Amino acid sequence: MSEMDTLLRQAAFGSVEAQRTFESLLAQTNGEWEVDLQRGHIVFGDQLHADVHLLGSTDTVSGTWRWAWSELSDFSGPVVELANAVRDYGQSEGINDLTLDEFKAGDDDALGLVIAAKRITGHWVHYPLKTGTMTVWTLLDVHGLGELGPTIRSVVKALAAGVKSGSITGHRQALLDYAALRGFAVAPLEGTSLRILLTDGSADIDFDKHSRLTSCQVHAPLAGEAEAQFTAAQPVAPQSVPIEVDFSVLEQVDEEPRAEEATPAPGEHYSGVGEVSEPTPAPTEPEEAEAPQAPDSTEAPEAAEAPEKQEAPSESAEEDTSEPEPKTESPAPVEDQPKKKKGFFERLFGR
Repeated sequence: MSEMDTLLRQAAFGSVEAQRTFESLLAQTNGEWEVDLQRGHIVFGDQLHADVHLLGSTDTVSGTWRWAWSELSDFSGPVVELANAVRDYGQSEGINDLTLDEFKAGDDDALGLVIAAKRITGHWVHYPLKTGTMTVWTLLDVHGLGELGPTIRSVVKALAAGVKSGSITGHRQALLDYAALRGFAVAPLEGTSLRILLTDGSADIDFDKHSRLTSCQVHAPLAGEAEAQFTAAQPVAPQSVPIEVDFSVLEQVDEEPRAEEATPAPGEHYSGVGEVSEPTPAPTEPEEAEAPQAPDSTEAPEAAEAPEKQEAPSESAEEDTSEPEPKTESPAPVEDQPKKKKGFFERLFGR
């Protein structure tokens, strides 16, 4: 078994459990999301908040996966720190797919990379941000979710969903890996059977000769032999420890006082359709001016896209405004007007 296959097996059931819990919370929102990559924050609806970490993207046009740490990405710092950690792990273990900045891959391949990244980083929830032909794959730290410990219900549901998916092989070893990473006890029974032990109950699991899960008998609450086994096995510490990422640095930068501007451009803010909010254009004329606007101000939207084509105000226009009434400041030079920002994924991966 390759190192990549080992990562996928170890992360399989833990990933299923985390996604089921997250999706139950997501179902309580309207499904819309807004992400602010300058602060590393995403919100679903108006109540489900999370820190967001960029891993990479897939594009149906090119048919490739590109890591967020690629040189073509415009982002650095905390938001891609986990992607960097995955690359470093790949370099130390010789896993090419974790170290090549771009290669042929579809969404199914991308999901495998994301699940492997969960095992490496200890961050267990993922979410794909989709727009057009591109999908950006992220890991999330959902506020409050990390405080939830395993229960007999959540563990058994994860086992059932994982087995049903058909993507997990070697169920017995995958269960042992899951228990070690999540931090709950497992006791051996007759033959190859195992008993899951948690504070609120136990479950006896049987396997066939191919290590495939064949039956699961849940008992709640703990009692008898299972209770004694649980007591003897404690304490059990989870082996999966999340890599800490400090987003407070971004918040401090965001709170620093800025020079006053007539119309300050907002920070990078993205909506669920994957586009960047446009800055409010600065007024081209004082409000009290009643004279018809010069042709150059009516062409301002085009100038934002191609400022080199914008014509500077003519000298005759300056002469018209220099009458004996209170003189107002002339419009800002064309090059100072705010430019239209790139779309979300253009800025993210340089496309």
